[in-house]
Amino acid sequence: SDKSKRIEIVTTASMPWRTGTAVNPLLRAAYLTRGRKAAGGSVTLMLPWLERKLDQENVYGKENTFESPVEQEVYIRAWLRESANMPEASEELNIRWYTAWQNPVENSIYSMGDITALIPADEVDICILEEPEHLNWYGLL
Repeated sequence: SDKSKRIEIVTTASMPWRTGTAVNPLLRAAYLTRGRKAAGGSVTLMLPWLERKLDQENVYGKENTFESPVEQEVYIRAWLRESANMPEASEELNIRWYTAWQNPVENSIYSMGDITALIPADEVDICILEEPEHLNWYGLL
């Protein structure tokens, strides 16, 4: 495991939604930050930003909505630091966002564009796609 590698993990769900595709990639990304910064590597977690308030309410609940991705990122970093007991990872993990929407019939989140176009090739050595079948449906929906 070469810690100098730059890793990008892309997923279809984000905290505060407590689903496996939100929690597991977050914890995986946090774990992968260990020792990586000192070796010149990095970990970036790419998350869906639900810009419509109704989508946020449907997915996260009315008490957990955000005005901006920055506000949601504060929530995520606090959860890593306080609930997951990963204070270093809460500071070292990079977070990137893509615009998404919720399909209430399927209770799934879909990208509003080509996610791969948002990943700078010169910044990533390894890319991990969580639920790639959802990440690539933007052209069909």
